[in-house]
Amino acid sequence: MDGGPARSEVAGSGESTRGTAGHNAAGLSGKGVRAMVPNPGTKARASAIKPLNAPAPVTVKADERGMQMSVSGGGKVNQVVAIEDMWKINDEWWRGPEEEIARLYYTVRLENDQQLTVYLDLVANSWYRQAG
Repeated sequence: MDGGPARSEVAGSGESTRGTAGHNAAGLSGKGVRAMVPNPGTKARASAIKPLNAPAPVTVKADERGMQMSVSGGGKVNQVVAIEDMWKINDEWWRGPEEEIARLYYTVRLENDQQLTVYLDLVANSWYRQAG
């Protein structure tokens, strides 16, 4: 044993390969093994990073009981036909009233049968649509 990569023999061929035993076990040829996506050689920029599922501000009109009647955003007004779920989140309260997270979430069904999750930020008293 020379301390180098493992040697194996391609079944039935007598051909020896060096360092490709794992590829053969996976049914790969081991020839021309390369990364699937080449490294572009450029540094990652913070400006290129975008948050996933970022909430978008919306306008919610509610009745006298506080139940949502419509959700507006992006130039569209959608009537709410049902509130399917509701829950409250209080998190990071120990950071104080300026940094705590206090939200009241609603899953609503719109007149076009679309399901939508919106929340009221209880600290800022602002409504948002939760993407995703």
